[in-house]
Amino acid sequence: MNNLVIVSCNRTPYALVHTTENGYESSLKNTSPIDLASNVLQRVVDDLGEAKPCALILRLGTHLSGSVELGMRQAPAKTLVRQIPGCNEVNAATFNVACNSGFSAMEDAMKEIFVGTTDLALVVGVDMPSRCTKKEVLSVLQNPDTRDMVWHYADRAAKDFGYTRDSLDEHAFRFIEQTVAHRSDPDGCIVPIVNPDSSALRSDEVSENVRFEDITTREPAKKCERITSLHLCRNADGAGALALATEEAATRYGLPIMARILSLEFASGVFDEYTVIGEKSTQKALAVAGLRAKDIDVFFVEQTSVTTVLHFGETFRIPAEKINPWGIPGHAYGATPLMLLSTLLEYM
Repeated sequence: MNNLVIVSCNRTPYALVHTTENGYESSLKNTSPIDLASNVLQRVVDDLGEAKPCALILRLGTHLSGSVELGMRQAPAKTLVRQIPGCNEVNAATFNVACNSGFSAMEDAMKEIFVGTTDLALVVGVDMPSRCTKKEVLSVLQNPDTRDMVWHYADRAAKDFGYTRDSLDEHAFRFIEQTVAHRSDPDGCIVPIVNPDSSALRSDEVSENVRFEDITTREPAKKCERITSLHLCRNADGAGALALATEEAATRYGLPIMARILSLEFASGVFDEYTVIGEKSTQKALAVAGLRAKDIDVFFVEQTSVTTVLHFGETFRIPAEKINPWGIPGHAYGATPLMLLSTLLEYM
């Protein structure tokens, strides 16, 4: 797999989702998922310049938007490529595999390269929970058999792992401080988004005004003993995109190599394993790459709850400063994997 490289990668800003009496709102809500995704895809296409692969592959990962957005239900990947000039002949397909959708799309693009269909592939992830109803968002966070929510599992895990409310509060505040301090801007990986109302979102939206006492005085979520809303990652709208190529193709097309991919691994599990499922896939990825956790300089971990990140660090004996050193502004469901990857490449 070390012959596979990333030659372009970017993302939109994280647009935090706010709950109102009338549903959800965000600064990107008036932009459709297709339009949001086309912004990051266009940047990648521009980066490729005159590269002309034998067959161009595009894979789209989306979860909430792919399920409920009217404009996303009928072949959204094909709809997306029609937005980009010169991409009419692209082999396009869509993947909806919960919050893993972005990486599932990436995996399929890699397979197409491995089997020789193409030597260059595009991958996009997009999700916009602000354009969904509360019922639609909550339905993907709930175990349909037990009716328990993901934060109930995070709360039980925190109790099982021996995490006190004080330790959860301290780590939650540290992550918020890191996010505020390292908010990315358009000089890095971010593609600024101009809304239909002509307003522009140029950098990540973050919870800047959260004080430590706000965290310590927050009541636990319903049916929880420890976990509060400030221990969980905020919902966000966003999109990310990248271009994959063989190293030979990158050289032939004159494209810069941003990173080499050593492994991409997945793990499956039931709802009550959600706080540790990332550890299973990480163990597999490290084994395939022939590495140990101590060989890695930094980890960007999908931070659905503080419980997840704390246990991840303990399992692999990783110092806290090596995990999410820039914090995590929000969670954009199927788009989160590619948005995290883009931020990681900017960090590197």
